[in-house]
Amino acid sequence: MPLSVTPPLWLDRLDCAHITFVLTLIERVELPAQALLQLRREFSAVYKELERQHGAEISRLVGNLLFPQPATDPVVQRQVQKPSAAVVFSPDVVPQGRFAKGHQFTLPALFIGDGVVAIEAFVALLQMLGQRGIHKGQGRFHVTAMKAPINDGVTSPQGVLSACVIPDIVPLSWLLERHSQSKNQVKLEVVTPMRLIKNGKPLFKFVFKDFFSVLRRRVSYLAIAHGEAVTNSTEDEMSELAATIVCREETLHWQDWRRLEHGGKEQGIGGLTGSLDLSGDALAELWWLFELGALLHVGKGASYGFGRFRLVQSS
Repeated sequence: MPLSVTPPLWLDRLDCAHITFVLTLIERVELPAQALLQLRREFSAVYKELERQHGAEISRLVGNLLFPQPATDPVVQRQVQKPSAAVVFSPDVVPQGRFAKGHQFTLPALFIGDGVVAIEAFVALLQMLGQRGIHKGQGRFHVTAMKAPINDGVTSPQGVLSACVIPDIVPLSWLLERHSQSKNQVKLEVVTPMRLIKNGKPLFKFVFKDFFSVLRRRVSYLAIAHGEAVTNSTEDEMSELAATIVCREETLHWQDWRRLEHGGKEQGIGGLTGSLDLSGDALAELWWLFELGALLHVGKGASYGFGRFRLVQSS
């Protein structure tokens, strides 16, 4: 009998909300390549002042959203020792260069599970960051629009946004395609550096088996940490199906995107980039998982935009 893995029922129970923030520069700024992938550091710096300006409750909500602590439930804690953020950012891919006053960046954000209750609190943090600057205190901006895919959102032509859009909260399953039977070929294109970790060390060479393992854990751990009990009853079946997928025309390779000085020496910071073609009947069975990976990203820093990939249907 052929293996079959249907999308899990928890996808219908895990809420999510998608909002795209528009950030409009109010001063000229020079940015390094991939500057918006470093927003975790920028949010951390602003977060220290959040409680003083907006109170303990706003600070608590943002802390749970961006910097969640291990669960108090021992069962959940055993499954997820270090929970990821309850939001996934897909910022613009920014080239190195100078950006003029009035330039707009988009910051799509997918709030997951218990993260949906922190949207207004996050807007307060984002506006504080605008006063400080988008990168190391440079590049001040206004949040001039919040757009949701199902409604028209809120836009401020005058500059500072004064209202918060009320997003449509939907089950995560609503973001997935309904028909996958014909999907037996796809090109996986890496959009931002993909940093896969195995046994605490980065993988400098792409191995599909390792990628699939990281993908599966990313999806289930996020659900467990932020709202849904997930069973691993189909883990073996999924691994068996994945083993039948054929990888062709792989161009994935490691590339440093910036360098850090550490102890008097330069250290490269990078990730995998490129593309590969996947084929096999198992793709139709596992399509929902690859779709979730494209939404949630994979690898280190996935919540802040690293490891983003897209699925391009082969002709």
